[in-house]
Amino acid sequence: MVFEISHVRSQTSFEVENDPKSGPTVTRNTISMFEEILELQKQLEKLQEKSVKNQLSDRNIVEILDLLMKKHGLSLIYTKDG
Repeated sequence: MVFEISHVRSQTSFEVENDPKSGPTVTRNTISMFEEILELQKQLEKLQEKSVKNQLSDRNIVEILDLLMKKHGLSLIYTKDG
């Protein structure tokens, strides 16, 4: 069985294999996933190099996140390594 999920930039195929002993297993085309990660890294680098005239303060960011958590169920994952 093959499922296709459309992204803004690409289309990714997932295959579900049903093993009688271990149950269903989902596999993804790892090459396209790796290429997508590299593209996202390049985009992030370009954005980080740009200088910004208007920046949000820490207080504004906290208020925006608080609003998103309350109204849309956003949950944050806290990590030490970012």
